[in-house]
Amino acid sequence: SKIAAIGETIDIRGCRVSRSWLEASRKGVRANHMVQLDLRWALIEDRANFGQLTFGNETSFEGASFGKWVSFRGAKFGNEAHFEDATFGRRADFWGATFGDEVHLEDATFGKRADFRGVKFGHGATFDDAKFEDDVSFYDAEFKDEATFFGTIFKDKADFRYSTFGKRALFGLAEFGRN
Repeated sequence: SKIAAIGETIDIRGCRVSRSWLEASRKGVRANHMVQLDLRWALIEDRANFGQLTFGNETSFEGASFGKWVSFRGAKFGNEAHFEDATFGRRADFWGATFGDEVHLEDATFGKRADFRGVKFGHGATFDDAKFEDDVSFYDAEFKDEATFFGTIFKDKADFRYSTFGKRALFGLAEFGRN
């Protein structure tokens, strides 16, 4: 059964998503194909692999809940990527991902390790009021313009070694645990 043609929007807002659906939806989708995806408020209980995908101009995972491991390793996001209020249960892997103009992770919660190593952020990366319960790595990440971490809580180790910030990085009222 066909889920969506390449370039069409996959919209499953508010649905419970199984691992088998995610695996089926990736079949035939090659890294150079663009995918429009709307997973607002979806519950993804198992592992989810979005690695190497190219997302359209606006992708939304707003309020989505990832129960276990999720990977966006090497993914390319268009103009806007939304992860506001998203919950990442175990491991969140964004290693080597590229974000277009804006990425929004306001009020996102990361339960276990979060990996943003080597990520290229476009004009704005907003992590305001996000909560990292465990280690987070921004090792060698590139923030093209502005990065904001207002009120962000880093409960454990936050690694920003070799990261570069274009215009400014704002950490007002951020809390740092073990570093």
